[in-house]
Amino acid sequence: IYTSINATSGQALAYIEDVNEPFFSCMPIQNTKTPTYLVATSLSAEMGRRMSTAPEVSRPTQTLVLKGVERPDDEDLYEFSEKNTMAKNGLSIFKINSNDDFTLSRVRTAFTANDHDEPDETFSDINTPYQSIFAVRYIKRAITNKHGRTWIDDDNIDNIRDTVIFAYDELADDLKVMDNSDKFSQLFQLERSAQEPNRLNAKMPMDTKNPLIIFAARADINLERKGA
Repeated sequence: IYTSINATSGQALAYIEDVNEPFFSCMPIQNTKTPTYLVATSLSAEMGRRMSTAPEVSRPTQTLVLKGVERPDDEDLYEFSEKNTMAKNGLSIFKINSNDDFTLSRVRTAFTANDHDEPDETFSDINTPYQSIFAVRYIKRAITNKHGRTWIDDDNIDNIRDTVIFAYDELADDLKVMDNSDKFSQLFQLERSAQEPNRLNAKMPMDTKNPLIIFAARADINLERKGA
């Protein structure tokens, strides 16, 4: 679900405070010139287009232009500190580029804490839910295509295990959606169900590719460096 609100940073933070959903994303704009429902529509369309293919689903959302969204006046733009606070609290943020385009800085979900109310960043960036959905569907399709009409015995369980591991390798190495394929093959579990004889239960320890969002460096300046 994508939404947008016309709000100051304080109002936006108050709005999102009690929302903790991995499939909910809000883009606040202060004194927006474009109706908020059109902002949400444009954001939804851009994310639907970008997050449906690989490896695009693993790329950061920064610099993407939201078409049809008019830039706010300069005095209505959020300060850097305000945007930083909003992003940390599950709100999406934007910037205006040199062409005066309304561009995305970071699209966040409202998921900030787990079931124990402990801070949890797992689904905070919009990429992770889409990557997870993409990968699960890809593995499901691989199983259906190769084992759509089959039976369960020890040999065939091994065959299905190989199919899943091979599909995950493709997701990691070729499609750039998942990561750590070696660890996946070590930890992946597939076994017969103790309750249903024609069911297999799987535990898939999936690890997504991380979009490059921040590059941090320390620059040491010397007038003349001597020695090694």
